[in-house]
Order: sequence, then structure tokens, then C-alpha cells
Amino acid sequence: MSHGTERAGGGEAAIQSGAYTLPALTAYLGALLALTGVQLIAPAIPQLQLTYRLTDAAAGLITSSFLLPSIGSALAAGYLADRYGRRLIYTGALLLYGLASPLQLLVTSSDAFFGIRAVQGVAFGAILPLSMIILGDVVRAREQLRAQATRNLSMSLGDSLFPMLGGVLVALGDWRYALALQIFTIPLAVLAWRHLPTAGQQRAARGEHQSTVGRSVILSGPSVALQTSGFLRFLFKFGLNAYLPLLLDRNGASVSTIGLAVGLASTMTILVNLAATRFGSLKAPGTLNLISLLGIGAAYLVLALSPSLTHHLLALVLYGIFDGILGLIQNTYMVTRFDVTERSIVTGWVGTSRNLGKAMAPMIMGLIIAGTDLRTTFIIVGVLALAVAPTSRSFRAT
Repeated sequence: MSHGTERAGGGEAAIQSGAYTLPALTAYLGALLALTGVQLIAPAIPQLQLTYRLTDAAAGLITSSFLLPSIGSALAAGYLADRYGRRLIYTGALLLYGLASPLQLLVTSSDAFFGIRAVQGVAFGAILPLSMIILGDVVRAREQLRAQATRNLSMSLGDSLFPMLGGVLVALGDWRYALALQIFTIPLAVLAWRHLPTAGQQRAARGEHQSTVGRSVILSGPSVALQTSGFLRFLFKFGLNAYLPLLLDRNGASVSTIGLAVGLASTMTILVNLAATRFGSLKAPGTLNLISLLGIGAAYLVLALSPSLTHHLLALVLYGIFDGILGLIQNTYMVTRFDVTERSIVTGWVGTSRNLGKAMAPMIMGLIIAGTDLRTTFIIVGVLALAVAPTSRSFRAT
């Protein structure tokens, strides 16, 4: 089959194939390229600050102008993809993301630059959740764990490698080189349009009668568990990204040690997803989710309570493992627990909660630090992770 999907017949099985086909590849690459909006341009932020004459406070808009619009667009993308087809919304988001890239190179005012970044953020908010549920459409259920692990692996590689690549590109020229790479989402959009299931196939997969996804689904135990865990996972992750360097510096870590520590968690996530690609179905999601939340809480407590840098590095290794497992469980559970008529909407709500966690993490931890201190804040967040672990009961068997 040249398109990686069967063109004849109805039913969900008619549009599904293996985890390593062209339809699945469009999801993996979309999730990877979406990360260029933050990770790839991070080394260029000082140059962007000089170019647009931004204060230190205003320089934060380079990132927040991109992330904040994604809070709403993730939910909107879920509804639109269910109504008009995931192929149309996904390829449209990829095109929008790529077309905004050259526009950023042409504007001369900071307001115009932030406005284009916001447009890209809207597309970013659609690409990430849709890449996840597209795998639910095009990959057989027994290979979902492998497919979601491959997607997570591509994103973990982007987390680790894009900052280094961006630094090289900035060193070779200027910040425009890093932004120019975002244009590769345009040919990916063409590939996705050619190889993803059509809206008609999507409708055939869910049957002739389109059901309305109401509160009973959105507010069901599994959906609420995914929304809560998604928010908290990224609250923990982006809070750690924001304040870990400061904590390590207070404990006397060198710049090189801080760099190693920051990269450890992403490296362990890569290893988790590499291992998971060898497996097929998801087993005991509730138990694994419980263990992961407890492990993340314990890692925060070790970071707060031990002055030893060795203990910190070990805690970050464990944090990376548990965070990788948690993300893999949530993504796989989402596309196997909910059927094709519910998947887009639930993923939209979960994507919104995740993006909210990303945007709020530095602010929430900053407010706690303002009222206490850095170590106490890490203790509070660690205890929070332990306290919410019982939500894993709602991760019922698929």
C-alpha cells in the first residue's frame, strides 16, 4: 500500500497499519519540528534581545508569546479535528507554523515579531496533541505503545539536541538561521496531506452515527485523571527546568555540572522510550502511573533535602526515568482508552491542561519561593506529587 493505509472498506481497522509507516512518520516529525519554537531558538534569545532592544523582563515574551496561545488552541484543535477531519486541521497547523517562519525574518518591530510568534504558538498547540491522536488512528492498537514511545523519543531527542544545534547555527551566523529551520513543516504538511486518512475514512472508522461527546466523557474518571496528571507532569517538569540551575548553584555546582544535571533527565527519557519501542501493549497503567508520580515526588524531596551533588544527580536520573514512563503511559492510555469518536475532544482537553501546566509552572513556583525559600518550595512540590498519586485509580484497564 503506497500510502501506508488501506483505501477500501470501512471500520477503524481499514485505516490502521504498523508503527513505522509514512502516516506514523508524519506524526513523529510533526511533534519533533513543533519543538523548534522553543528549544531551537533558546541559544538565540540574547541576540533577539539585542535586535529588538528588549529589557530582561520583556525578553521573557520571546518564550511566553509562543506558549500562551497554545493553551486554548489545543482544545480548539480537538473539536475542529473531530468535526472536519484530523488530516485537514493537522496539515493546516503545520502549514501555518512553517509559513510564519520566514515572516519572522522580515519584521523589524518587536510587536510584529511577538505577534508572529503567537500565531506559531496557536499552530504549536494544535500539532502536539493531534500528532498523538493521529497515531491512534493510523497505528494498530497492539502497536500503540511502540508508536507513542517513538513519538516521545523523537521529542526527547529534540529536547536534548535542538539547543545544541541552535547554538551552532547562531555561532555560524545569527538567530535567523535557527528560525529558518522551522520552514521544514511545510513539506511535512504536504506529506501528511497525502498519507493521512481522509475525513471520509475517519467518519467510516467511527461508523455512520456520529456520537456527541458530552460531559459524561470529558468529566469521566479516566479523562479527568489524564487532565490532572498532564497538568501536574508539566508543572513538575517546567518548574524543575526553571529552578534546578539555581538550586544546584546554591549547592556549589560548577557550570559544567549544572549543564550535565539539566541534560540528565532528558537523556533518561530517551532511554525509557528506546526501551519501550520493543514492547507492544500497555500493561497496568494505573500502577505505573502511581509509581511514576511517587518517584517524581521522591526526586523533588531528595533535591530539596540533600546537600550532596551526587545525590542530586541520582535523583535527576530517577526523575528522568519516571517522567518518561509517565508521559508514555498517558499518551498510550489516551489513544487506547477512548474510541475514535471521543479521542480528539479528550486529547484537546488534556493538551490544554498540559500547556497550562507549562505556562504556570514558573509562576506558581515563583510565588511559593517568594513566600518561603527555594528548598521549601521543592519540598512542597514533592509532597504535592505524592499527594496526587492516588488519582492513578482512575486509570482503568483499557
